[in-house]
Amino acid sequence: MVKGRNSIPLWSASPQSFASNLTYNFSTAANQAYGNNQVMIAPGKYASFSGDLNADGIVDGMDFQFWETDNNNFANGYRTADLNGDGIVDGLDYQFWEQNNNAFIGESKP
Repeated sequence: MVKGRNSIPLWSASPQSFASNLTYNFSTAANQAYGNNQVMIAPGKYASFSGDLNADGIVDGMDFQFWETDNNNFANGYRTADLNGDGIVDGLDYQFWEQNNNAFIGESKP
């Protein structure tokens, strides 16, 4: 399982052994993640969904509160609510949250 600071946790589509060096590339196809729970960010490139700001495994209204607070305080830097990674919490980040909230994005786990 891989968990980012503001993303839905990703579980591998198949069991992995930790007996030796483990390498697993989630980014090559949606089906690398359990339940195909990824978004295409470029042709042939996949990533986890962002917007889970309170780390409960779903993108919902509870996460909006985190974005709203940082946005209203003109927060910048390495912030959980900075969903697009540009160092500023603003309306562009809201668009990521809104899209994933409206799509009922949540964690898929085995």
